[in-house]
Amino acid sequence: MITSGSLDRSVADPIGLITDHVADVEKDLAAEAIQAVVTAVAGGRAKSRNLAKFLVTRPAVLTDGRSPAPRAVGDLLIALREAGVPGALLSELGRCFGTDHLVWGSDFPHTHDRGYAQLVDYARDVARVFPDDGAADYLGRTAARLWCPSDVIPAGR
Repeated sequence: MITSGSLDRSVADPIGLITDHVADVEKDLAAEAIQAVVTAVAGGRAKSRNLAKFLVTRPAVLTDGRSPAPRAVGDLLIALREAGVPGALLSELGRCFGTDHLVWGSDFPHTHDRGYAQLVDYARDVARVFPDDGAADYLGRTAARLWCPSDVIPAGR
């Protein structure tokens, strides 16, 4: 819900507001680490205020990554990833749909900005957000189930 207080805070304390929004999503990352990333990405007064206002109006962008969004949102998500955030979007997708419905390599979100080896490393890294054997679903078991006959896939794989 958008309140006049949160819009006021986007002007008075944009870094704090952005940090709070990210902390609401990224519960495993220390507030100090989040604030360091936000401070590095948010830039000057106008950029940080615009980013804060956008997050007030559409906080879900931190988990869904959907456009349209200011470039600063993309910069923030990339910087958070580099700081060790495993991928809120992927975690949310796993929670909503189940890891047995996720297929790595389907190129969503779009991945044309890096090479295959980097994508594999990234997939393995973000797969750690899944409980139990969810990483195995995401990294190959779902794809095997979809495209391979059941008599080819050994039981339990």
